[in-house]
Amino acid sequence: MNQVSANLKSEPLKSAGQNVSDSKAANAMVYVYGHGPARNPFYKEGRAFNATADGALLLLNAVVSCGQKLLVMNGARQEPVEAEVVRTRSVNAQTCEVEIAFTLPRPDFWAA
Repeated sequence: MNQVSANLKSEPLKSAGQNVSDSKAANAMVYVYGHGPARNPFYKEGRAFNATADGALLLLNAVVSCGQKLLVMNGARQEPVEAEVVRTRSVNAQTCEVEIAFTLPRPDFWAA
């Protein structure tokens, strides 16, 4: 069982679903509300990559864990949408790649 978990963590992160065709959505600024390991709330800016109606891959300067709920806002729209952390991978000491999935498909989320 540990070997399967280790393999999952080493896989490249990518969002499921069809990529959003708008180039602005491919590198969209997002704002993320959540809480850290000690339940301290945070508000962070991040970048979305591989954006789909089902979620995205975020580059984020915050520690989050799988299964954690976040509120995510597209920088252009300011409407918070609930998302769940699906997978994380450390890039460096301060930055993580965070794969999120929306609780419901949101094709309109990435529209400006």
